[in-house]
Amino acid sequence: MFDDASAGRLTLSAALKRLNADRSHHRQRTCRLTGRPLRLPADAGNTEHFHYDAQPGVDQHLLNDIASCRYLENATNVLMIGPPGVGDKNAAVGLVRSAAEA
Repeated sequence: MFDDASAGRLTLSAALKRLNADRSHHRQRTCRLTGRPLRLPADAGNTEHFHYDAQPGVDQHLLNDIASCRYLENATNVLMIGPPGVGDKNAAVGLVRSAAEA
């Protein structure tokens, strides 16, 4: 898929949409196979508990803006990507919790 994007056969946006669809399909299939719903980690907090000191590359103002859930009013998607260990999963879980609380 990313080879297609690199070669110009897919735009980056189309490649990311395909990646997201593939990941979503995999998660749905996993839930059907295991018979249990996906759950948020019990020990994860919301964005207020995110350790910005440990991840200085994370834009605190942007994460707080997303946590306000304004994106829901416009039905805007939020895509978070990053290499392992940069906190993208913890931030995403915090955003899901913020949205659920809202």
